[in-house]
Amino acid sequence: MEPNHDIYRKEDPPVFKKRRRRSSIEAQAQVSVPSPSPRPDSGPRDDRTPRIENWGALTPQRPHRSRTGRATERTNKLLWIGLAIVLGVYASFLMVSVLRARKTASASNEPAKSGNGSQAAATTAVAAAAAEAPFTIADKIAAWNRVPDCLLDAQSLLDQGLVEQASVKLENALESTPHVARLQIRLAQILIQRMQYDGARDLLVNALETDPEDGTARLMLASVLDRQTNYPAALSVAKWILETDPNSVEANGIAANAYLNTDRRGLAVAHLRKIVVLQRDNPFAQNKLAVTYAQMGEYVKAIQLFNEVLTKSTSDSMTYYNLAVCYAKMSDADQAVETLTRAMSLFGRDFVNAWMQSPDFDNIRNESIFIALQGMEGKKGETTAPAETQPAETNAPAETVSETAP
Repeated sequence: MEPNHDIYRKEDPPVFKKRRRRSSIEAQAQVSVPSPSPRPDSGPRDDRTPRIENWGALTPQRPHRSRTGRATERTNKLLWIGLAIVLGVYASFLMVSVLRARKTASASNEPAKSGNGSQAAATTAVAAAAAEAPFTIADKIAAWNRVPDCLLDAQSLLDQGLVEQASVKLENALESTPHVARLQIRLAQILIQRMQYDGARDLLVNALETDPEDGTARLMLASVLDRQTNYPAALSVAKWILETDPNSVEANGIAANAYLNTDRRGLAVAHLRKIVVLQRDNPFAQNKLAVTYAQMGEYVKAIQLFNEVLTKSTSDSMTYYNLAVCYAKMSDADQAVETLTRAMSLFGRDFVNAWMQSPDFDNIRNESIFIALQGMEGKKGETTAPAETQPAETNAPAETVSETAP
């Protein structure tokens, strides 16, 4: 050991040069491989001198951040910034909502304060109306009580033939009680008799506005629309009646007539058959159904119904004509001539001879029996032109199978 060597003297650590930035892999390699520490230039080593061989490993290294770490830090910062923005927007929304609620409350309070004066005036007006109400109700009650007497007076005037005066009386009554359906219906009946269908229709519509369940007003309205040839509207009202009263003969008849006049005979048959079932002894309904069958070409059904009508009413000339035409359409000359012969005995040869000129008999015109019937008429010197003699009065309609019938 050197005599002048001080074992307690601190030696200065070696000065390392500034290192270049290296990649993370090189840094790890540098840490894992310890570099040898330089030895001092002093004299021979003494065992008591501390060794600083791994000086680089003992020196604290500055941590190196990788790209992944930097990206993670940036993402965290962005998340915090976004959260701060969301919290700011929410706080702003709450503040705006509170301010708006306060503004609305103040605005509602202002009209209430300004309307105190008008409210007092309105209260006074209501009190005045309430005070006058007993007198108004009393007048209305008196007008309603006069309605039965007005109806009786109008009927008395009608019985005397004073239609105009009865109409004026009902109109005056409607001025004081405009919503009384009985007055409107009675006045509508007078207008229908006078063929003033527009006024009657308006009155009936007003009556139904007051009481839609009034069956009389419904039926009258359907009849008025049918007379005005407004068949779609008449059909709508007829169906409305049949919803509650399917056995109404009048409503079924209006519906059938609407279908017949709009070329829907198949739909009309259902209503006509309903009428025949309800009124088996009604020759008018049977005759109309038979004519409809004949117009549809169902001559067998038509012939059956025409024969039933003739068993009940032998004075219906058009039924004989339609029956003969049905036989002619079926090329049954024998039955057609037999029917025409029966008609001759009732209505005269001249009258029936006019029928035979109709194109409805072209199917049998060349048949010998039909020619013989015509020849018999010629031998007797009777004219073949249509005579002026009119058929007997009947309740059946003058409906024919073909429009070319006389």
